[in-house]
Amino acid sequence: MAIALRHPITARVDDRASFLRSLLEEYPRFLNEWENSTEEEFAQTAKDNADGDKEIEHTIYSSLCSAFNDNAYRMNMFYQSVFLMCFSYYESCVAQLSKNTKTKEAIQAICKSKNISLSEESLNAIDYLQNDINDLRNNICHNNFGTYRKTNSLKRLSELNIGFDYDDNTLIFTDSKLIIDALDKMHMVLHELCEKLGYKTKFIGK
Repeated sequence: MAIALRHPITARVDDRASFLRSLLEEYPRFLNEWENSTEEEFAQTAKDNADGDKEIEHTIYSSLCSAFNDNAYRMNMFYQSVFLMCFSYYESCVAQLSKNTKTKEAIQAICKSKNISLSEESLNAIDYLQNDINDLRNNICHNNFGTYRKTNSLKRLSELNIGFDYDDNTLIFTDSKLIIDALDKMHMVLHELCEKLGYKTKFIGK
């Protein structure tokens, strides 16, 4: 029986990406399930307290359901927070790889130092992450403090119609598509770099 021994750095790269993806997939589902079950409770509470008066029942129910008005705000805050976690994951992994290879904290520096050539897909992903996605990260971190916004990149991301809106003033995540896409690109680049550095799974035994 063969035993697979994952390289600790590659394992960290893969496991962290898997955790972040699970977080992005599970929380919206949890919030939706909570809203559905709570809505049923609100309906029963309204009925129990209306004494058969449908107008009062409707008023009570509508008042209770107003609590859901903040859900879009909660989701946006959740997505922004996880987006920043994804960027932190990417940067911390690059920092770890740079430390191990004794190079500057940049993927290009690692590749140059170790004479590594990444795939065209990864190179395109790096350009996207270092420009558009980095601009978005900077705006989320600083947009309430008068920081200059690179509006072209924000508009470009919004026009992709993958879960992000920008109206020349407000940044809003409407779903997780853009974040998952960015996370997948981050993981792809990091995983390929680990492979090229020789950080591969070893199989012991038969």
